[in-house]
Amino acid sequence: MQEETTPELNRRRLLRRAGTVAAGLGAAGVVTAVNAAPAAAAGSLGPTIITGTASETALVVTSPDGPALRIAPSPNSSLTSAEDVGSVVVDKYGDVSTVGFADGVSGAKQVNMLYSPTWATMVVPMQSYRYFDSYFTVAHGATPANPDFVARLASGNVTSSPGNAIPVAGNNPSLVIDLSEIFTLNYGVMAVQANLTVVGAAAGYAALWGEGDDWPGNSSINYVKGVGIANFTQTTIDYERLLRVKVTGTARVIIDIVGFVVSDYYSQFNDEFVSTGMKAKGVKGAKGAHGLQPRRPAPTR
Repeated sequence: MQEETTPELNRRRLLRRAGTVAAGLGAAGVVTAVNAAPAAAAGSLGPTIITGTASETALVVTSPDGPALRIAPSPNSSLTSAEDVGSVVVDKYGDVSTVGFADGVSGAKQVNMLYSPTWATMVVPMQSYRYFDSYFTVAHGATPANPDFVARLASGNVTSSPGNAIPVAGNNPSLVIDLSEIFTLNYGVMAVQANLTVVGAAAGYAALWGEGDDWPGNSSINYVKGVGIANFTQTTIDYERLLRVKVTGTARVIIDIVGFVVSDYYSQFNDEFVSTGMKAKGVKGAKGAHGLQPRRPAPTR
């Protein structure tokens, strides 16, 4: 019986045995994964169809440790509308697509992308935190300047009293705020969410932007002289982690950070998003900017 020891025949025998065990577990078809190395196949198997009943699950895969099921895409995996509705494919780029009816009911089919790591984002709220106030970047009588606000002002000019941002000619920013104290990683964050408050010493408007020193032509808030006005903003930032502010009329500028948008799945749960310095200042969420325990470590980069 030497032929029974060949890899292919051994594999067939194991498959027959697995089929017998699965059949003996009942209609639910529960298959328990064992901690064993994958069998080396001499050839590929054809499609395997497992049919359940109308009231029971066809297949349940469990594992005592690690993923119960791992699907590895082939280099050329793709999905077309010719496939059955409900078909799902994960391609080599990590994109997840499925086939559905174009009108949601019947008729023509189309491929729908469920997720792509290239554009999928998550919004992570945090407790509102006063990150910058131009008024307190200068001393007022016996009240000294706030060293944190001063340190976060990467560049720009404010009046010696009462600490207002000064308009700058052309497309250059009036203030450049360094966000690296709260975003200690230079990847994964796409945008910062903040309440922008402006108290104008003169009427004008203010604009926030993140990338490049040239003002993109936007406006984030309009203000009048002597009246404090606030507005919620969402501003994209890049690896520099800088927030640029342009004012057209001399004004006090206040920035309260309330959240951020991440493009990296692991960033949301990465404890490093709140630096040691921010934790020491009592920012709620010392376990992470989102106030939750990190679910898993960030991948090795």
